[in-house]
Parts: sequence; structure tokens; C-alpha cells
Amino acid sequence: MTAETGPDPGALTAGPLGRAMLAELAGVDRLRLLAAAGRPVPPGVAFLRAEERPGLRARWPRRTRRGATGWPEWMNPGGGVTELIGSAVAEAVRISPNERWFTDPLALLGPVATTAAGWAFGSYFSEIDPLLAAAAAQFLPLAETVAAAPAAAWWRTPADRRHQRWLGCEHRPALARGDDVIRAIEAATEQEPGSAASGSGSAASGSAASGSAASGSGSAAAVAASPPPAPGALRGPAAGPPPAPSAGGPAVPAPFPGPDVPVSGAWWSGPVYATTWTSRGPIGGLPAVGLAVAEDPLGEEDFEVWAVGIDPAARVYEVHGPDDWAALVAAFPRDVTASRRADWTRWTGHTGMWLLPDWPSVAREWDGVHVSVAGYLSTAGMALGIEGAATLLAGWDADQTLWLRDVFTGTRHLETWYGEPGAPGQFVTP
Repeated sequence: MTAETGPDPGALTAGPLGRAMLAELAGVDRLRLLAAAGRPVPPGVAFLRAEERPGLRARWPRRTRRGATGWPEWMNPGGGVTELIGSAVAEAVRISPNERWFTDPLALLGPVATTAAGWAFGSYFSEIDPLLAAAAAQFLPLAETVAAAPAAAWWRTPADRRHQRWLGCEHRPALARGDDVIRAIEAATEQEPGSAASGSGSAASGSAASGSAASGSGSAAAVAASPPPAPGALRGPAAGPPPAPSAGGPAVPAPFPGPDVPVSGAWWSGPVYATTWTSRGPIGGLPAVGLAVAEDPLGEEDFEVWAVGIDPAARVYEVHGPDDWAALVAAFPRDVTASRRADWTRWTGHTGMWLLPDWPSVAREWDGVHVSVAGYLSTAGMALGIEGAATLLAGWDADQTLWLRDVFTGTRHLETWYGEPGAPGQFVTP
């Protein structure tokens, strides 16, 4: 394994999802973490205790109280966040050589799946992440262990063009072919509520090699392309007021009224609806990575698993970290503030302009965009600054490729799989 294929330990600890995955792998209990930090008990949390009773049920769990106002002693036996995380990480590193996740790629996707399913709308993530961020250095030994694990050797590799899998289901019954691939991208972009392409939809000029975006600048009202920002530049407190619009340019929507307003809207970064996405497969006992990791699964479904051949000459943009995603957005900026600010401001604190790639413009230079597992864990959920504006990777699963053009050399039906993507209990290879 080399640094070119395995994840970068520093990048894992710098990203909110990377830290959360490491905490999950180390067995750090979220409620115990809140208790150690002296935070109040979350609303609705109830504690159970076992009571001795005669009869068939010798021990009977009983609710001690509903809506607890304080932590029971057994939830916080002493010590702070540093001690809790430090001891958990040290133990995880110590036993790692004998753990299944160290050598089994599917087993190591277990904590990735748990993190993916819970970060955006899961319980306590906004409260837990600042605690994990403050202790990021303590996770480094475990991040280094993961980076050295054979199970993570593929986490930073390009899209595997020989083993791509498309998943058909009730809400995505057919694989688009020919011009229908780009038409779906264009239709999804046009259906974006309140968004407008910077520079009247034109892409920034220039060319790029795999893994870096085209250089150039958009119109006067657009956010100009710039060197990639420092990872996490806007994570946490708001980064100031939104930029003023240029004379004659499109108006910048008013700032979101506040992160506590219970409003949700479009929150994903990629184009949805009838667009075409694939992941590699098989992995362990699953026919596709897309069945192991999913941010927003719809429950149990029948999935038709298809093998999709990819043209070796296909131009695939690789996202292996925050810089790659920020560069793509900076090269092809599209203002999506109106549709994304509700959720994204609440998650990150950034109150200004939000940008995403203008996908039809990206399609003029690239056939697909792939986010590797390492790219996902180090980039998703973190606001990245682009000259006063920000962007966010969300709703894009690990090792998932969005196809902008039909570069498929053939398709073959493999099997029907029933279940819920990312559900616990499926991460052990038979």
C-alpha cells in the first residue's frame, strides 16, 4: 500500500465524517461523550436500569425517568472528553491487528456506513462534532492504523472502470443510455429550485488533468476560480456576511434567518432524479459498495444489480479530498444559495452564498465525477471557502461515480438484492 491509494491520516482527522468514523470504530459512545463534556441530557433521552424480579424474567429493564435532567453516575464515572477518547483510541489501536476490520474491506465499511447514515439528520451530530474536532489530534494514531490497514488500501484509488455496478430500484427503474444521460443532468439542473448558473451557465474556460478542475473565471457576478482553500476553512462559526452582488448581476438571496429554524429543502450536492450513479463491486458478500454505504436510504427495497463496463478512455474527475471538490466548484460555479441555505447553514454556520458545480458545464470537459472513500470521509459535511462563498459535499455516497455522458461499453444483469443499503449486520464477509 502507498500514500497514493490508502487514506491520508491527517485528512481523516480534519474532516467531520472522518472523525466520526474513527470515533465509531473506536467505540466512543455519543451519550457518554456528551456526559463527559458536561453537556445537558438531550431531549427525549431516558435511562434504563435492570431490576431483580422473581419468575421467568429474572432481570427486567425499567425506565428510570423520561426526559432526564441529569446524567446517572454510571454514564459519567469520571474523567473528561480527553480521557474518554484517548482510552478508546488506544484500545482500538492495540487490538486492531486481530480485528476483522483491519483486513476485511467490507467490515471496515461498517463504521463508514453508520457515520454516513447519521451525520446530516442523525441524533446529536451537531453537538458531537465540536467535541471530536477539539480532540482531532487524539484520533491520529487510529487514523494511521486505518491508513495502514489492508482493508483500506483501495480508499484513495480512482473509479474502478472494470467493476462498476448500477443499482436499479422502484424509484430508478432504468439505466439511462445515449443522450438520455446528459439530458437527465440538464433536467435535474433546470429543476433546481431558485438556483442560477454563474456566468449565464457558461463554464470557466481552460482544461484540467484528472483530479484537478479547469482554471479560469466566470462572469463579474460569479465567484472567480481560486487556489483550493484550506480544508475546513468555514467549518464552525459563520464566516461573515454574504458578498454584495455586482452591478447588474443576480441578487444574492438574503441570509438564512438562523440555524435553529426548522426548515429543510434540497440538501444534496449532486444532481438527482433520473441521473446515473454507480459504485464498484463486489465487496465482501455484497454485490456493490452502494449497498453498503448510503446517506439517505429509503428503507428495504429490491435492487437489480447490473455490471456496467466503462470506456477506458472516459474522462473521470477524481475527488480524493477537499481541495479536489473545491477546485471543481470554483471552475464551474453555480449559485444554489436559495435551495441549500436552510440545511447547510444549520449544519455549518456559514450564512453567505453557497455554490455547487454547474453540471451541464462540467459535462463539457468530463464524462464522470468520482468521490473515493477517502475523498468522502475527508470532504463531506465540511463547508469549504471559495472567495467569500462556500460549497459543501452532501448526499454523495462513498466510492460513488456520477456519470455525465454515456461512456458505457456494455451492461449485464447480475442479481436481485433485497435489503436496506447500509443496514447494520451486513458487514461481515461469509
